[in-house]
Amino acid sequence: MITSIFKNLKNPFIVQNNTIDNVIEMIRGGYTKKLVQLARLFGKGTEEYEDIKEQIPTFTPNASFSVKRCMKDLQSLSGFIYLDFDSEVDQDILEGSSFIYAYWKSVSNIGYGALAKVNGLSKDNFNSTWNSINSYFNQFGICLDSHCKDITRQNVITYDPDIYVNKNCCPFEAIDVPENNPIIYQSSLSGTSIYDFTNDTCSVDPSELYQNRLVYKTTLNDYQKLDYVIIKDGKEVRNCFLPKEIIMGERHKWIAGYILSILFNNKNITKDQLLKVILNRNLKHCKPALLHNEVNSLVEWYYNLHINGSLNYNARLQKIFFNPEIKLSLCERRAIIGKESGKLRREKTISVLKSIYEELKLSNQRVTQKMIEKHELCPCKLRTIKKYWSQISD
Repeated sequence: MITSIFKNLKNPFIVQNNTIDNVIEMIRGGYTKKLVQLARLFGKGTEEYEDIKEQIPTFTPNASFSVKRCMKDLQSLSGFIYLDFDSEVDQDILEGSSFIYAYWKSVSNIGYGALAKVNGLSKDNFNSTWNSINSYFNQFGICLDSHCKDITRQNVITYDPDIYVNKNCCPFEAIDVPENNPIIYQSSLSGTSIYDFTNDTCSVDPSELYQNRLVYKTTLNDYQKLDYVIIKDGKEVRNCFLPKEIIMGERHKWIAGYILSILFNNKNITKDQLLKVILNRNLKHCKPALLHNEVNSLVEWYYNLHINGSLNYNARLQKIFFNPEIKLSLCERRAIIGKESGKLRREKTISVLKSIYEELKLSNQRVTQKMIEKHELCPCKLRTIKKYWSQISD
């Protein structure tokens, strides 16, 4: 787990060799904080940004070197492959990928850098392993920066106090196959499996390996190209959420609720997939983290109820669904919720009053407003009945 550190992007001579974990602490602790924040102030794409970036120290995540950053001076591989995500990526995908050891915000504050832990990595299988990891992320519509498929690649030491680290990650197994051989990676807690779909004897359909990425929020299948959709009777929903830090005494409650949300939104999830996600969330959010056997017991209990069809998900009803492809501000959403909620309440009130009116009409020739007000099911006062009388008595 040794890496080389350099003065900056322009200088190929190493300053020192250090551990990956120490570099992670540099990123977390603000070793380059002043320069990184200054670069972010100007923004990616500006001359000032590029000038400042070239002054920031770098490291080679994939390997360490003896003198210069070149293959002839290669000392050893670090056991990691550096991954570069040029744009914003769903953090749940990164944290749900069992082989991700760490990820952090890039200097630009737009994309992410990440480290994939790999077993059996060598010079000969580095490229094919990188291709396999890229294939894994392709399943989520994500393409890695191919310029980083280079053992000597250096990365600017950025600043991210919230850097994610999972020292209990499950390593990716290095792939010793030709680079042009299409492969798909499937992870599990028990290890990894590689499927070669060029082999006619393979009985596994690649579409079955990635039926759907995990869903963390209940949404609609079709928004009909509208900004939002109203479901008058409501639709059951559960959304995954955990506080940034969960203290003792609160851990079981929050983790159990998160398990329910995952199961509600992912009916066909496997127990291994669920356990992997929950172990990651436990390490990131619980202070201190629950023991592995405690997490396993929670997952086992709820998953068995889920499979048997006897689990109460405690879902709530939601009537207003915003189209995730439409960008609305918080104020705009609140205004829409206020307006549409008012409409729904009025419609419900009128519907109840109309039902009372029809019931009274069966035994009375003439139904008055006061008769409706005195009915045991009347939800409002006389002034409201008067306001909607034309619609009630229609």
